[in-house]
Amino acid sequence: MTVWAYADGDTRSLAMPAAVKRKAFATLKRRQITGARALVRLYTAALLLLLKDVVIIPDVVIEIDREYPGYDADIKAMLLLKFHREGADVAAETIAFAHIGKKAKAHDAAWQVFVGLKEPDLKVTWAEVEKVL
Repeated sequence: MTVWAYADGDTRSLAMPAAVKRKAFATLKRRQITGARALVRLYTAALLLLLKDVVIIPDVVIEIDREYPGYDADIKAMLLLKFHREGADVAAETIAFAHIGKKAKAHDAAWQVFVGLKEPDLKVTWAEVEKVL
């Protein structure tokens, strides 16, 4: 299981079971998307599912951890395109990248879900991931 989380005073987490990740990577491989590009694509899909309700809040700025250095522009472009396709009018300034760190509330929220201390707020299915992949 992989877990993503955000914190904005409150926290929200998303868990993706290993079986869903395997299906996603198999699908991407069939589309000839492999390696770092596949990881970035799956990361972006998870971010979309986690953040889709947050980006519509006026004047919100989302700081995303630099999980894949060198791919910030690609992640941002994919997110903006996918949000637009989902009907959310998201400005480019809404998305920024930063080093989040292990002491951040978002990291703690993800860790608690990962080790089983807390249930995830969202547990995505293959159907949800396939739709945004």
